[in-house]
Order: sequence, then C-alpha cells, then structure tokens
Amino acid sequence: MLLLLFHIGNNLCAIDTSKIVEILPMVILRRIQLDRNSVVGVFNYRGRMIPVVDLCHLISDQPSQICYRTRIILVQSTSAARPIGLIAARVTETLKISIEDAETAEFITESPELGKLLLTEQGMVQLIHWEHLVSDVLAALPNEAKEGEECKTRLNSF
Repeated sequence: MLLLLFHIGNNLCAIDTSKIVEILPMVILRRIQLDRNSVVGVFNYRGRMIPVVDLCHLISDQPSQICYRTRIILVQSTSAARPIGLIAARVTETLKISIEDAETAEFITESPELGKLLLTEQGMVQLIHWEHLVSDVLAALPNEAKEGEECKTRLNSF
C-alpha cells in the first residue's frame, strides 16, 4: 500500500494513493459562499470546476497553513462524478507499507474519518479516510451528466 504523507498541525498523517488523480501546487481559489464551511473554494482544472476542502480544517477546526509545501490533492471518489480537491499542508513524500503493517496498526479512535495509527520510521502516522470527511460535500455536488443534459435541453429549446 502506498501512502501520501502530510501534516495536520504537528501530526503526521497519510491517505492511500489509490484514488489520487494528481497532486497540484496550491492555486488561487475562487471563494464561494455555502452554508457549509467545509468547501473553501473552487478552481478550474482542465475545464472542470473542482470544489476544494481543507483537510486540516475538517479534522482540527484550524485552517491549513499555506506555504511552499501546501498542495491540492486531487482525488476521485467512487460516489461522485467529478474529482474533489483536498488542501494538505507539508506534503513531502510517500510511504510504502506492507499489508501486514497495515493490519497490525491500531485504531485509537472510533471516528470513521480517522483510520489506524501506524508506527513507521518517520514516527506515528495517522491514516485519514478522506471520503468519510467529505461525504456531505460529495453528496451536495451536482451530477455533471445531469447538468450536461439540462444544458442541451435548454440550448435545443432556442
């Protein structure tokens, strides 16, 4: 299993790389006003509007510190048509762990967002289940296929 490492405050965290589309440098986001404060903005990614959430804010209720190593991790959920961006601070490296290491790691919380705590050469690494964290955002995203059909219908009515 390959993990992408980042920090939330001083804590080392990781997400599984299997659903990562691309890791992008931090870009200027178009701020949007939503009832939920989990979406910090959107950006244009190859002609698609991508919502962005801040992992640090979702987990610790503090915004990520924007610095040189802050990245937008573009991930594809199985439950959404469009990718979503995750802001993560101090994204520096990956870590390959064996399935046995993942199985021997321990849960320290019953929260579905926080996975097992791994002991590695880098120290303790908290696995993060990002899909649980952003499930409300994913549920609120419009279906791109449906949006496209509505646009075609409107254009054909002229």
